[in-house]
Amino acid sequence: MSDFTSDEQRALAPYFSNLTGPVFALTNLPETVKGALFARYSRSAKSLRRLFLDEFLGNLQSTAAPESHVGVERAEKLYARVFSDYGDDSVAQLGGVHLACEGVSNILTKVIEWGRLMAYLEQSTRYVPYTDRPGGMWKYCIPGELDGTPLHARFKTTLDRTFETYARWIEPMQEHFRVRFPKDPADSDGVYRAAIRAKALDTLRGLLQHAEDRAAAEFGAAGRSFLGAARVLAQKPEARPAPGEPRRALSPRVACRNKWKRIEALLRLAEFRRAYRDALEDWRAGMRDAVFPPGTWLMRVQHQVRCAAPS
Repeated sequence: MSDFTSDEQRALAPYFSNLTGPVFALTNLPETVKGALFARYSRSAKSLRRLFLDEFLGNLQSTAAPESHVGVERAEKLYARVFSDYGDDSVAQLGGVHLACEGVSNILTKVIEWGRLMAYLEQSTRYVPYTDRPGGMWKYCIPGELDGTPLHARFKTTLDRTFETYARWIEPMQEHFRVRFPKDPADSDGVYRAAIRAKALDTLRGLLQHAEDRAAAEFGAAGRSFLGAARVLAQKPEARPAPGEPRRALSPRVACRNKWKRIEALLRLAEFRRAYRDALEDWRAGMRDAVFPPGTWLMRVQHQVRCAAPS
C-alpha cells in the first residue's frame, strides 16, 4: 500500500523499481547517492523511499533524470563526513546494485545474509527507535507454530507489554542521560541530540531480547521448545550432526499424542510391512505378477510392479 501522493509517485518512479512493495531496486542514481542513501537509512526510522524524498531528491518538480545527478551534492557531503572525518569506511562498500528489503524479521535478515552474495547494511536498533506500529502491530514476529494454541495470546501479550515499556521509557531515559552528560558548548544541538538518543536506545533495546527470553521460558514451562531469533541466529546453516553419534534406543515411526490412534497407526504400518515383505519374496522368486500393498513407491517406480488399490 503506497503512502505517497501522486506528485511524490511521479518523482520516485525514475529511481525505484516499484513504489508499493517492500522489496525494490534503486535505478538511475549515481553510486555515491545510493551508498549515501543506504548509509543514512541505517540510522533513520523513515522508509527508504520517504528518506529519499525528504533528504535527497530536492525539488519534486525536477523528476526527469536520463543521466541523473540528483542528490549528488548531499551524498558527497555525507561521504566526506562519514568516510573522511569519522573514518568509517563501510559507506565506501555501498556502490553497486542496490536492493532494499523493508519490514523483514531478524531471522529472515540472517537467512538472506547467509548467502554471502553481496554486502549488507541493516538498520540499527541503537539509532532507530522501534516505536512505530505498522498495521497496528509492534514490530515483532509471532512464530507460526503458535497458531491455534493457547500460547499465542500469551506470547502476543508478553511482546506487546515489552514494546509498550520500551516506548514509554525512551524519553525518561534520554532525560537521564541529558542530566548525566550535559551538553558541551562545542557540540552542535543535532550531534548532542543524536548522541543522547543513541545512549537511550542502546540501553533500552535489551528489553526486546528480554521479552524473547520470557517467551522461551513460558514455552519451557508448558513442555514445549522455543528457539527464538537469538538461538536461530547462533546456529550455522551448514552445520550437520557429526558422524558416529550414538544411536538412541528408540526409533519412532509414528508421532501421535492420542495413544489409541498411535496404536492403530502402528498396526497399519505393521500390516503394510508384512504385505510388502510377502510380495517382495514372491517377486524375487520370479512371480512378476506379485501385488504390492498401497503406498509402495520404489519398486513401483524402478520395476513397475503391480500395486493394490488404496482401500
